[in-house]
Amino acid sequence: MKKNSIPQFALIIGSMKSGTSSLFSLLAQHPEVSPCVTKEPEFFVRDEKFNEGMNSYFRLWDFESSTHKVALEASTSYTKTPNFINAAERIKATGINVKFIYMMRHPVERI
Repeated sequence: MKKNSIPQFALIIGSMKSGTSSLFSLLAQHPEVSPCVTKEPEFFVRDEKFNEGMNSYFRLWDFESSTHKVALEASTSYTKTPNFINAAERIKATGINVKFIYMMRHPVERI
């Protein structure tokens, strides 16, 4: 699958146990959303996966351009710093069109 055949990515990121699985499941039901075959592929934080290249990443979806508009993924590890420090830079370097959905537990308390 080529990059330009997936026009938009939506990545659910944030803290564990904050509803990422529930949101992923709900959004995946929409007919224009193509959910990732693995909810948390951790592609951008795992060197062995990232080094396989973007075609490996694109194969994580059964994206049909005639019906789907968004490729959906959820990987909370993308925000686990300092354990994984390269996720943001790697995502930016790919040039994919991505929107982030950041999930938090008790956001007011965290402020």
